Amino acid sequence: MRAILINDTRSDQHIGCQLVVENTFKLSQLNGIEITTSVTNAEALDASQLVSAQLTNNDLLLLNGEGTLHDDKPKALALLEAAKSAKEAGLRTILYNALWRNNSEAANFLKYFDQIYCRDSKSAELVSEHAPCVMVPDMIFATDLPADHQQKSQRLLVTDSVKKSISRELARFAIRRASLFSPMGMGFERCLKSRPLLAWRLSKKCSFRRGEVDPPDEFINKIRQAHGVVTGRFHTACLALLCGTPVACVSSNTNKIETLFQDFGLTSDLTSSSNLSKQALELQWSEQRMQRHSIDDQISLIRKKIDSMFVSFSS
Repeated sequence: MRAILINDTRSDQHIGCQLVVENTFKLSQLNGIEITTSVTNAEALDASQLVSAQLTNNDLLLLNGEGTLHDDKPKALALLEAAKSAKEAGLRTILYNALWRNNSEAANFLKYFDQIYCRDSKSAELVSEHAPCVMVPDMIFATDLPADHQQKSQRLLVTDSVKKSISRELARFAIRRASLFSPMGMGFERCLKSRPLLAWRLSKKCSFRRGEVDPPDEFINKIRQAHGVVTGRFHTACLALLCGTPVACVSSNTNKIETLFQDFGLTSDLTSSSNLSKQALELQWSEQRMQRHSIDDQISLIRKKIDSMFVSFSS
């Protein structure tokens, strides 16, 4: 079976997005699906044109929803339009790994999908008002952890946020605590414009390497080694849950982290970036330590659900 993948988010230079797409290729191959073409997130506005040239050579179109499909954004509507054109050309169309919020116009495209999988319960609830939908958590949970065992340290790992102002607050927190600081993508460079002192202090106090992003295995090992993680990133939160390292989060650009915690049966009251006190962090960490066995059981089930989802793509 031959497939087109649209919304290949590796173009965002983001560790989480890289892992999501790598897992998509890995599981597709295991299930006899050859991804012949991928349309990147950066090319989303031209997706229909790029897909049209490939329609006669493929059987299946996969739309990786990720965090792209919310608020009727132009990229979201362009990707959905491309899926519609594939459906009308006779391809099976599948929307998977999708966050879905505030999409009155985008909802009109849901009828063009043969299968829909949302990555959280709130998205599944909203989509189900228009079309059948199954909740399968984020593709990052299919990541295979590095084989080498990592010893825990007493150092914290702090990552960035999709919001510039919160990223800078998290960076300053890391400096105060002399924590490791590792952003998830090159987007953090925009937060450092006209702030050479902040960049210098991060390099001196937090082992920060400007202009670089950790390879995924190195980033994962930093999470595994850390005493705890502090982040504004959804995918960092997912990886911390996967690795068994307590994670304290501040809100992102949507309520995706809160919903992630709810779906794991954890308290969704996140701390604010201006109140990163030891007490506020410990509230989130201690609950996860207490619920560790339950979290591990849920992750085992999630990985089985992801495997079954890809089996269904080729059946």
